[in-house]
Amino acid sequence: MRSDKSSVSRFVVQPSPVHGQGVFANQDIGRAELIAEYKGARVPWQHVVQRASSYGKTPGHTFLFDIGDGTVIDGARGGSSVRWMNHGCEPNCKAYIFDGRVFIYALGDVKRGEELTINYGLVVDGPQTVELRELYRCQCGSPNCRGTMLAETSRSKQVGSDTSSGLKPPEIRVLERPSATTIIVSWCEAGRCHYGEQVWILKKAVRDGYCALSYVPVKAGDRVFVPRGTPPPLNHDACISQNAVPGLPIG
Repeated sequence: MRSDKSSVSRFVVQPSPVHGQGVFANQDIGRAELIAEYKGARVPWQHVVQRASSYGKTPGHTFLFDIGDGTVIDGARGGSSVRWMNHGCEPNCKAYIFDGRVFIYALGDVKRGEELTINYGLVVDGPQTVELRELYRCQCGSPNCRGTMLAETSRSKQVGSDTSSGLKPPEIRVLERPSATTIIVSWCEAGRCHYGEQVWILKKAVRDGYCALSYVPVKAGDRVFVPRGTPPPLNHDACISQNAVPGLPIG
């Protein structure tokens, strides 16, 4: 059994029923709580393509994390222990990219002993053939397992995504909670807006919707955090459920 020295009380790496090694909570973890940073060597995508054979020693398995700027993080080279985190079709964690770095946060409350998973959402060239889906077969065992680690190709609208614009959903990170009614949020949305440190305040939701952080349904009247600013920020219609950030300390 191995553990990340900087997070020894938070998680451990041990054999997983999903695949090989896995990352398991070593204590109760609250929703929106930081798990760890995904670290490793920075590698240009062109370098990965040119040396594809060296990255494919285990079929369907990789430690490469695309950060969207033409480079990837190779967790197999000087990486942190979270590189062993397995895919889950109903994951309890999510990776957020901020200033070229990848941080993994809990999507919901996680009990000690539970395996921590993220949705790999792997993208490959060409159609998803039967052979390709078998190569990237998922064994997460969730009731709604899709059977593959490949990204969904359906054009139907998914919770938390903006298919009308064709852009990826925003990358969101709660940086701190200076008071019971205020949080500081990092919001990066491709082609629309970027806020490094945005102030959100606690109010009642004026309409039904979804929490931008946890994707949990929100009803009108629920207590939610909303972005503040004059003029109104471009993401003024977003909200984060009060229940999505209970684990953050109040300064």
